[in-house]
Amino acid sequence: MRKNPINRFILVKRMKLLFACFISLCLVGCTGMRTLGTTKPAAVRQQLHTGDEVRVLTKTERLLSGNVITTTNEHLVIQGTDKKYRIAWNAIESIEVKGIDQLKTLGAVGAGAAGLYVLALVAVAASVALFKALLIPDD
Repeated sequence: MRKNPINRFILVKRMKLLFACFISLCLVGCTGMRTLGTTKPAAVRQQLHTGDEVRVLTKTERLLSGNVITTTNEHLVIQGTDKKYRIAWNAIESIEVKGIDQLKTLGAVGAGAAGLYVLALVAVAASVALFKALLIPDD
């Protein structure tokens, strides 16, 4: 019978790679824009924080994007790429804020975990097949 040791180094390396891919997938969040249900200053001020990325649609159909600098009782102040915008609350049609979409993130992690499970099964099956091939006696 031929005695060839299984190359455990390659198997361990593959398992580490699969584990690293799974951990990376779990740490990634799916972000998206969420429309705030109101434009009333008191309610919006509770939902927005300094540094939040927002898109503001004004009643004149102007779309402004930037990061929140501050909110007051009269204005929303955001920093766009080229300049600072001070927008009166009564001029705002809608506000969207960027955040983690929990449903998309849950779906991505679930799909990734299922995919890694299938990959692990394939890796184990391939290892078993390799092990059996190495134990076949030479003729």
